Amino acid sequence: MIKNLTCLFLLLTSLAFYGQVGMKSSIYHGQNTTRSFVIKKIDNVIIPDGILNEPVWETANSAENFWQYFPLDSVQAKQQTEIKMLYDDKNLYIGIVVYALGKDYAIQSLKRDYRAGNSDNISLLFDTFSDSNNAFLFGINPYGVRREGLVSGGGQDFRS
Repeated sequence: MIKNLTCLFLLLTSLAFYGQVGMKSSIYHGQNTTRSFVIKKIDNVIIPDGILNEPVWETANSAENFWQYFPLDSVQAKQQTEIKMLYDDKNLYIGIVVYALGKDYAIQSLKRDYRAGNSDNISLLFDTFSDSNNAFLFGINPYGVRREGLVSGGGQDFRS
C-alpha cells in the first residue's frame, strides 16, 4: 500500500458524463474563476478498491493547485490534493489523493453522512443541471467515512 498518502479514495458512480467538467470557484481568495479539465473515456477495467494502481490513471488529467477554504480562504493550500477522473460507457471513476503532514485530523463524527463543517474531509459537488443551484454531493474523511446528499437552493437546503 502507499504509505505516504493520508486519504485515497475512489468513488464509483453511475452518472452519464460527456467528457468535460467545469469547476467553478466562488470568490474565494479574491478571484472569480472557472477552471476545467478534460475527462478521458476509457475501455480499461478499473477496480474500485481505493488504490490508483491501474496504468490508465497515469493518463488521466489532474485537477490540482487548490486553495484553502478554512480557516483562511486567501491562501493556496499547503498540502495539495490531486483529483483525476475517467469514464466509460457506464461509470464515472474519480481518484483523489490528499496529501497531509502527520495524522492530526479533525474528525467530529464517524457516522455516515456526517456534517462536514468542523471536520477534515473532501467533498465533491456535481452540478448536473449546470444551474449553480442544485448538486449531488459525495464526500469522505481520512478514516473512510462517507457522505452523500442532495444540495438545492444554492446550498441553503442540504439533504443527506
